[in-house]
Amino acid sequence: MKGRKPTADEKRYMSEVASLGCVICHLFYSVESPAAIHHCDGRTKPDAHYKILPLCAGHHQVSSPSGEWATRHAPGRNAGKFAFESAYGSEESLMEKVRGMVNYDNA
Repeated sequence: MKGRKPTADEKRYMSEVASLGCVICHLFYSVESPAAIHHCDGRTKPDAHYKILPLCAGHHQVSSPSGEWATRHAPGRNAGKFAFESAYGSEESLMEKVRGMVNYDNA
């Protein structure tokens, strides 16, 4: 996947965010699940590596066969940015919550 290489500080932030686990599972379902990084605004723009969310596979790239959860990137009727934000709120509001969870003011 193309993108700008993260700086050392961006790598630290991304690692800290990923260690939280999936923000959706945590906030909406009170469960802990491993997370990968979702870049909310691409990977090449300034501060792109700070505009991120920790999402599990189900909320990031795996579609729900029954439509019981919204996923950010996947085929299906309950997938994509509109479905995701309708279910869980804006990516910006979720990023703010994540920043508070890792106590990071510079992002």
